[in-house]
Amino acid sequence: MASHFTRIKKSDRYKYVTLYLTSKGEERWAAKIYGNGKYFDTEKEAAICIDKKLLEKGKDAVNILVKLNK
Repeated sequence: MASHFTRIKKSDRYKYVTLYLTSKGEERWAAKIYGNGKYFDTEKEAAICIDKKLLEKGKDAVNILVKLNK
């Protein structure tokens, strides 16, 4: 049986990252972009997932992963 998720709040630190509460009372951070989503235990893991998806699409990372200027 699928868990039910209730949206709690958007991340104050990272774009496209939202905190959810499961029907079991556990907090999960969601990385949702381009119509797809995945849940993580930490906010930082979700933010890294978003950056990786953006980089795969040829876009710039917006959260943690950044290009180094040389």
